[in-house]
Amino acid sequence: MAKRRDKLNIPDIAREAGVSPSTVSRVINRRAGVGEKTRKEITDILLRHGFRPKYPMMRTTKIAVIYPWINLTEYFRKVMDGIYSYAMDNELVVNTIIAGFNKKESLLAAIREQQCTGVVALLSEHYHNELEELVNADLPVVVIDSPVSNPRVGFVDNDSCMGSYDAARHLLSLGHKKIGYLTYSNMSLNQLQRFRGYKNALQAEGMAFCEDLVVALGSGPAESAANLLGGKTESGRAARNFSVRGDNGFKAMTELLARRPDITAVMAVDDSMALGAMSALHQAGLRIPEDISVVGFDNYAETKYWQPALTTVNHPLEQAGFIAIESIHSAFTDMAQWQPPREILATSLVVRSSTAQAKTS
Repeated sequence: MAKRRDKLNIPDIAREAGVSPSTVSRVINRRAGVGEKTRKEITDILLRHGFRPKYPMMRTTKIAVIYPWINLTEYFRKVMDGIYSYAMDNELVVNTIIAGFNKKESLLAAIREQQCTGVVALLSEHYHNELEELVNADLPVVVIDSPVSNPRVGFVDNDSCMGSYDAARHLLSLGHKKIGYLTYSNMSLNQLQRFRGYKNALQAEGMAFCEDLVVALGSGPAESAANLLGGKTESGRAARNFSVRGDNGFKAMTELLARRPDITAVMAVDDSMALGAMSALHQAGLRIPEDISVVGFDNYAETKYWQPALTTVNHPLEQAGFIAIESIHSAFTDMAQWQPPREILATSLVVRSSTAQAKTS
């Protein structure tokens, strides 16, 4: 006589799968040491029998947060604030995995080793080739700040294009006609959208786009504008150097002042670059905002305490982190019925004292 479903146990599953009970236990507990093919076969059997462990697992449920760099920036901190605010209230453990840190180990292997049951992916364009493997391993995956076409992957993006557009329109409303733009030569998709917002605002005002008003750190003006207009980005090596915070902005602003000393305003692709730009302007003897207005992007916590306080665009990273982990948590109850989130959060302009009316000649 066949066993009743409610009496099914790990040894029963092991016999049906043709493996040891310890292998089944590893799969149930998301432990490493089981090949993906065997793991899937056992998982299919578990699902077919409606098998659920009889012991509580919630206190040991782990979520992997994947980040491409060892440097844990303010961007990362803001996302993690949202993730931890949910995780602590729901008894979830969060593990950070640096993509590419161990080149001999795949992301999936690292996730299995740390017994993680879901994935939040930050700046995933730098390791997008490995996302497919995670999804095929039946892990719930939510990407932050990069829309994805795979319907099995969730994303929580933000409207960076509109945020940058609003910032540029703010400067235009103050009478600024010569507005510089500072960015990186190799941009993320999100940063590319910010540049497009700047460009769209100029076009809406009937103003021609000037290549020499843009400095993309790491390349000359012609190459910079060509890359930006063509939408080129690079994965893997990013044109960022966080060893000295704001150093990129200082270099880019210095180059822009040498090229276009007549500018009256400048937009930076993020607040770190804006900080360096402000330092370069102070060193050049220019007053902010009397001589030149400055706008950043991301609304890092300390920007309201800078001198002067920075006008910036609020990037709702805490909210994105919260939504991402909340969605992954919901997948644990029924992965087959999980609906990956596909959200685009609104940005908002935060006007402070680093912007003012343009000087009249």
